[in-house]
Amino acid sequence: MGHYAFASSGIVSVTIPEAMDAVPYGAFSGCESLETVVLHSGVSEIGYYAFGSNRDNYNEKYSACINLKNIDLTNVKSLGEGAFFGSGLTEVTIPKAVTKIPESAFCACASLATVNLHDAVTSIGRDAFGSYSFYDSETGEEYTLSCSSLKNIDLPESLIVIYDNAFSDSAIEGELIEGTKIVALDIPAGVSDIRYGAFRGCMNLAAVKMNTSDVPEGENMFPSATVIYVPADAVETYKSSDWGYYTILPYDMMSVSLGLTVALGDEVTYSDGYFNAPMSVTVTGDDANLSNVDEYGYYVKILNRWGEAEMEYYPVDALNVATETTFTIYSEYVSSDYENHKAIVSANIGAYVRIDDDTVVTYSNTPVEVVYDKKPSVKFTDVTTSVDGSVNFELTYEVEGAYWIYNEQLNKEGNGYFSMSSVYIEDGVNTTSGSWDVYETPADGYIYFYYYDRNYVDYTSNFVHLSMDADSVVSAEIVDSME
Repeated sequence: MGHYAFASSGIVSVTIPEAMDAVPYGAFSGCESLETVVLHSGVSEIGYYAFGSNRDNYNEKYSACINLKNIDLTNVKSLGEGAFFGSGLTEVTIPKAVTKIPESAFCACASLATVNLHDAVTSIGRDAFGSYSFYDSETGEEYTLSCSSLKNIDLPESLIVIYDNAFSDSAIEGELIEGTKIVALDIPAGVSDIRYGAFRGCMNLAAVKMNTSDVPEGENMFPSATVIYVPADAVETYKSSDWGYYTILPYDMMSVSLGLTVALGDEVTYSDGYFNAPMSVTVTGDDANLSNVDEYGYYVKILNRWGEAEMEYYPVDALNVATETTFTIYSEYVSSDYENHKAIVSANIGAYVRIDDDTVVTYSNTPVEVVYDKKPSVKFTDVTTSVDGSVNFELTYEVEGAYWIYNEQLNKEGNGYFSMSSVYIEDGVNTTSGSWDVYETPADGYIYFYYYDRNYVDYTSNFVHLSMDADSVVSAEIVDSME
C-alpha cells in the first residue's frame, strides 16, 4: 500500500492485513465515510496523516475522517504527525510505547472528549490537540476547527514539555467549583517548559495549579485572565518572571470562592446623560476563607458600543447581606434597538477579592441587561409676548429624558420671520426667547420643537400659536396641533 493509497475515497471500513506493519503516509486521509478501522497486532506504526485531514492548501479545501469514532492503538509504537488530524474520534488512549505525542496528531478533533495519557508520556507536541483555521473558497467562509469537546485532561507526572498551541482553542477547563474549592488544571511538577500559546484561546481555563517552585520556561501560554496558583514560597519568583503577566496566587487562595446574586429594579430612569437602574447585590461566601483578602465586593463590567470594556469595583462591608444601590451607566455605553425604541445596556456583574493593589480575582460572572424604553417628553407650558417693533416672546417648556432638541417655526401665511435663541437640553423647566418680524397683517405662525430619544427616534412637541390681526393685536396660545 502506497502513500495516499485511499485518500479522500468513499471507503467505509478497512482491516489492515497482517503483511503490513505500518499504515503509510496519508493512506486514508480525508476519507469522510470511513467508520471502522481494524489494526492487527503487528501494526506498530501509524504514518503521517494516515487517518488525518486531506488539505489542499492552494485551493483551501478540507476533508477528514469525521466518521471514524474509535480505534484500538494498543500495539502501536509510533504515531506520525497529524495521524488523526480532524478525525471524529471521541476517545483515545495513547499506547504505552508512545512517549511523545507528535505534532498535530489529534488537532481539530471536534468530538474528542476523553484523552488517556499513560505515565511515561514526556512531551505533547505542537498543535497535538490544537486548532486549525482555513478559508473555504467554495463557500466563502472562514472556519476554525478545534478539540471543542475536550474539557478535562490528566497530565502525567512524567510530562516535561508542552509545545506551542498544544491545546489551543480547546474546551479545557479550570475553576470548576466543588463547594468552596477551586479545581484547577494541574500541571505536574516535572514540567519545565510550556511553549508559546500552549493553551491559547482556552477561554474556560480560569485556573491553573503549578506543582513546582521552580518556574518553568514559558511565555503567553494561557489566556490572559487565567489565575495561576503556586506554592506560597514561590509567589514572588513567579511574579518576577515571564509568568508575572498573569495573576499569581498562593495555594491557600484556592479555598476562596465567592458567589453573587443580583436583581435589577423595574424603574430605569435617564437624566443628564446617564441611565440609572435600582439594583440589589448580595456577595455570598464564607468569611473564614478571607483572612488573606484586603477587600471584597462586586464588580460591574460594561461593554460600550465599540466593544471596549470598562470595569468598576464596589467594596462591600459584609458577605451574605444585600446591598441596595443604583446601577448607573453613561449613555455612551448604550446600544440601540431602533425598531422597538429601546436603549439597552449589557453588562457583567460578579464578585471579586483584592489581594493587593495589583491583584484582583473575580468570581461568579452574571450577565445583566438594562432596558430603557420610556419615550421622552418636551412640551410647552407657558408663553408671554410683548410688541416693540417686533413681537417678542418668551417660551417656557418642560423636558424629560430628551436626548437632543432643535426648534422649528412655521410662518403659516408667509408674511413674517421668526428668530429664536438657542435651545439647550436640560431635564426640568426651561425657557427660551425669540422674536417675530411681521411683514403684513393679519399674520399667523406656529413654533414647535423636534426632539430625539437615545435611539435617535424623533418626536414632535406641542405647539405655540402666534397671531396678529389687522389692528396689530397679538395673541398667543399653546395648542396640541396646527389648524
